[in-house]
Amino acid sequence: MRCSPTFARSWRSPDGLCLEVEGKMVSRTEGNIDDSLLGGNASAGGPEGEGTESTVVTGVDIVMNHHLQETSFTKEAYKKSIKDDMKSIKGKLEEQRPERVKRL
Repeated sequence: MRCSPTFARSWRSPDGLCLEVEGKMVSRTEGNIDDSLLGGNASAGGPEGEGTESTVVTGVDIVMNHHLQETSFTKEAYKKSIKDDMKSIKGKLEEQRPERVKRL
């Protein structure tokens, strides 16, 4: 897996299993569509300020850019999930790169 060029700082573990990235808190305005983008003409008269409503969303840039979702695992559920994932990864590695399986 390659790192996205949008990550300013990233680190990959020597075995390639873990990736750490550094994000930052950002605020973004969403839903702000200017009438001129839709063919509107502000000088043609009519009430002003009838554009769409906008909201400000604050969060970590990496989470927002990649639409990541929070999970709600218990400790036991997480252990089961990670074990299942590692079994799947190990199976793929055994097929494609058996020399890497020894490290697991």
